[in-house]
Amino acid sequence: MHNCEDFIVRNDDYDAYVCLYCNTFLEIACTDPECYFCVERPLRPYTKKQHKEILQEIAAAKHLKTNEEEWGKFLASFED
Repeated sequence: MHNCEDFIVRNDDYDAYVCLYCNTFLEIACTDPECYFCVERPLRPYTKKQHKEILQEIAAAKHLKTNEEEWGKFLASFED
């Protein structure tokens, strides 16, 4: 089991925090039908291809002990 707090990043495209590990939004979309961020928000923040790459990087960081600087750069690449 994982803790989403270990994998939180801000997704500026949807103005929400997401869990990279489980590919879910950690905040509920608003109900404003004209909200720029929420009106076309998908069910998942990342495509299957993007999520597969994310999980591979998470596995590399955990099992291959990727250094913290590289891991930080990887996480930052998902923040716009």
